[in-house]
Amino acid sequence: MGYALCTGKERMKDEEGKKLHSTQKPIELLKRIILTTSKEGDVVLDPMAGLGTTGYVANALNRKFIMIEKEEKYIKGIQRRFSEKLHINFEKEKIRKDIS
Repeated sequence: MGYALCTGKERMKDEEGKKLHSTQKPIELLKRIILTTSKEGDVVLDPMAGLGTTGYVANALNRKFIMIEKEEKYIKGIQRRFSEKLHINFEKEKIRKDIS
């Protein structure tokens, strides 16, 4: 993996084709963090949600989530992101689905 910022097709863009958020995190990074620090049904808090990657991944991993974001353009990005279901691939890496 190696990258802490999102690039490529995953990167969300605005109407002009520019990156919507300067520090958007990759789904794979949040997947690793959430899987190793929580169990299904736990609540994940993201106090600076940005484009909502944490909540988006938490939801796909059967976690509850609370996101806080004050910037309207990012809230619209979160709404756009959640309009599509995220499918998590567990075969790419050998990660336990849940921690004990």
